[in-house]
Amino acid sequence: VPLLDNISAGAFLSDDPSQSTDIPMVPFATARPGDFALRVSGNSMNLIYPDGALVLVRPYSSAPVSGRPYVVRNGHEVTLKRVIVEPDGYHYLMSCSSDPEFGERPIHPRPTDRWTVIGEIVEYRSVWGVGGG
Repeated sequence: VPLLDNISAGAFLSDDPSQSTDIPMVPFATARPGDFALRVSGNSMNLIYPDGALVLVRPYSSAPVSGRPYVVRNGHEVTLKRVIVEPDGYHYLMSCSSDPEFGERPIHPRPTDRWTVIGEIVEYRSVWGVGGG
C-alpha cells in the first residue's frame, strides 16, 4: 500500500495525508485496494501505536464504532485518536498514552470543529516490525 505521510498522535497536524506526492510502498497482509499507510508521529497513542509505527488505514464512510482508532480530520488538520460515541450520538476523541502530557483523556470538539473520519486503523507494524490489527 502507499505510505502517504506521517499522522500525528499528538496535536492535529496541519496537512492532509492523502495529498502527499512522494509515495513509497509498504506491504501489509490485510491491505485492500484503496487502503493506505501512515507513519505515527507522537506519543498520544503510544499505548496502542508507538511513535514511528506504520498504520494501515482503510477509508471509512460509515458511522464510527465507539472506542476504535481512526484518522480524523478537522479542517486541514489530521490526527490519530480513538473515537468515542456516547449513546446520545455525541462524539469525542480519546488519547491513549503513557506520556503524562496526554494520558488517557478526552478531547471534546469546540463549536467551530468539523471532525471527519478519514479512515479506520486496521493493522499496524511497530518500529520493531511487530504489530497487529
